[in-house]
Amino acid sequence: MRVFRERGYDGATLAELQEAMGGLSPPSLYAAFGSKQELFKEAVASYVQSVGEAGRRALATPRSTRDSIEQVLRANVDAITKAGEPRGCMLVLGALNCTANDAEGAAASEHVHALRLETQRSILRRIKQGIREGDLPRATDAEGLATFITTVMHGLSIQARDGASRAALNAAVDHAMLAWDASVRAPRR
Repeated sequence: MRVFRERGYDGATLAELQEAMGGLSPPSLYAAFGSKQELFKEAVASYVQSVGEAGRRALATPRSTRDSIEQVLRANVDAITKAGEPRGCMLVLGALNCTANDAEGAAASEHVHALRLETQRSILRRIKQGIREGDLPRATDAEGLATFITTVMHGLSIQARDGASRAALNAAVDHAMLAWDASVRAPRR
């Protein structure tokens, strides 16, 4: 997982993957996983399960929609700046490091794309829940707001990879929440 997170799908060499797995031989790697692509999918699944837990919990916990979304963004900042771990999100940066020039790279890119879309759909469902429950105005642009929050999350990942501090990223979340407040209060055009 760490090699793919640091180097992306295309950047991770078989030799690096073997070394990270305790010197596993190529035949053993292929016997265990079938292909580099399948190994990548397993690494991504492990990443989503472990790193994504705080965000999933934030969306499921009974609180205001605004608080849920803010907690998702804060959990994202914590995950992408965790000490001793590669900076940035594997689903965002992994896509930037996949080329569509070959079938395996295209399939890896499509795999993380589908997972990013599911994250956006989860955020959209939470916003729609807030509208149904009266927590957000009926005129709230749920699709636009979900796209905005997802875009902020992706941008935070890139900023983290570029060396932005946790404090700077949390300040960006503060600004995103100000934009949320303005968007939710503003009459829909």
